[in-house]
Amino acid sequence: MNRGVILENLNQECPWCGMEIEDAFHLFADCNFIKKFWDLFGGWWNSRICSISTIEDLFGLCFPISFSGNGKMAWGFAVAAALWSIWTARNDRVFRGGSMNQKDILLHTKMRALIWIKNGNSNLQLCEDVWWEDPSSAIIPAKGMRSLNGYLQKKEVSSLM
Repeated sequence: MNRGVILENLNQECPWCGMEIEDAFHLFADCNFIKKFWDLFGGWWNSRICSISTIEDLFGLCFPISFSGNGKMAWGFAVAAALWSIWTARNDRVFRGGSMNQKDILLHTKMRALIWIKNGNSNLQLCEDVWWEDPSSAIIPAKGMRSLNGYLQKKEVSSLM
């Protein structure tokens, strides 16, 4: 027994596909269900998530080369929120019979990342309306400069501050 859970009674198969023994790599990266989630996640950021073939590749998601500064910071929050959302959805499924799909997990990821950014970094400001569809465009740069891809112009930035 561990934290009130009788471990012998737990199914050791992946809660998403039921076809593989659950381990960290399969749960977070290799399961076909989760691969579809990472495709959605990449689409949200207008990026393609490269093949994740090792646990090191999974953690490598935290260090993208295509983002810098606040964009890289927001990406890091989003990846951490994605991993936590996968884990909590897994626990909900295993222990409470929950049934989140990939879009539900992505919605939880978006909400968590936004909350974590707003509460954890006063230097990183976002346009919340844009965050839900294109987070790289939602970043409000310091001192009224253009955002990463030019979505927010100087006038719009100053009106949001």
